[in-house]
Amino acid sequence: MPCRAKKPRTPSPDSSYYMKKADEAFMKPYRGLPCEICGKTSIVRNELEYTTVAHHVIPKSRGRAFRYEPMNVVVLCSVHHMYSNDMAPHSFNAVAVGRWWAWFATTKPQQMAWVEANAGKKWGGEWTYKAMYEKLAASHPLDSRD
Repeated sequence: MPCRAKKPRTPSPDSSYYMKKADEAFMKPYRGLPCEICGKTSIVRNELEYTTVAHHVIPKSRGRAFRYEPMNVVVLCSVHHMYSNDMAPHSFNAVAVGRWWAWFATTKPQQMAWVEANAGKKWGGEWTYKAMYEKLAASHPLDSRD
């Protein structure tokens, strides 16, 4: 019996393949922008350079309702994103996390109000990762955040 070549599988519209592509398309314009706390665009740690990232205020793990929402993003260097014991939303130090939230509420009042108004909302299935990737890949205007 002759061997048939397998037909390549097409990823489903909500597959992790398209989620990763949409994440990359959304995050790319934020990388390298100045950290909104210290102004640095990159940090060197252990001889590796890390550019700034888009921190999701409402975590991506809470669902995808605001995964690609510019109002849900703050640009942070790796120190102020994770490693600072002074102020960082993902620090292991609870005081540092509290200081980050205080900084956010004080310096970003419009974003804080948006977060408070939307934090409990659920995603209603309005889009697939493939559709979002196609939308983001076509154009990604940086928002009018405060």
